[in-house]
Amino acid sequence: MFKEKGLDSAWTRVIAVVVQPGIDYGDNFFVHYDRNLAHDLSRFIETQPLIYEAHSTDYQSPKALSGLIEDHFAILKVGPALTSAFREAVFSLALIENELIPKKLQSNLVTVINKDMIKNPKYWGKYFKGSNLEVTLARKYSLSDRIRYYWMDSSVQNSLNRLILNLTDIQIPGQVLHQYGLIETDEAIPSKNSISPQAIIINRIDEVLQKYRVACQSE
Repeated sequence: MFKEKGLDSAWTRVIAVVVQPGIDYGDNFFVHYDRNLAHDLSRFIETQPLIYEAHSTDYQSPKALSGLIEDHFAILKVGPALTSAFREAVFSLALIENELIPKKLQSNLVTVINKDMIKNPKYWGKYFKGSNLEVTLARKYSLSDRIRYYWMDSSVQNSLNRLILNLTDIQIPGQVLHQYGLIETDEAIPSKNSISPQAIIINRIDEVLQKYRVACQSE
């Protein structure tokens, strides 16, 4: 096809081939990387002028990510693990909002985004099966994170902005941040709120990215 279109030169700009080295994830599971099972695939690329891009490396352990790098999967594709980290942080902030903000002023973000998804099932309807409870949980918490397609909808954006504003205008007690997993240790509990909602969200995403940074520096 490239030759027919006179695009042979495009091949000179190709650096990688996408593969899935025995790893994957579903709504409530993921498959760990097994270096032994991927051995033949790993060795094959040593004879080729390309590198591998490993698909679906989301939710792998730091050890598994380092193994992928060492086994010549030089590009690690990640997506839902990052957007899930965003959602986890935002949902935790929404729970904190329920504790600290008068009900009439709350963003009701979780309810707003759930209603938006039900109204427009385009991005999740064919993916989630099971009982009403199973589908409801998948909409919110699936590891494939179909919720990521709804954050830019205007109603959701308005609700998210309200959530951020509500929690920016107050001091969030350190023990509340600790309760909802937004700071890790007792020693880290601040006496005053010096952590903005935006910083909390970014920090949660960065925790995921840090595993990739370490893996990519492992060799």
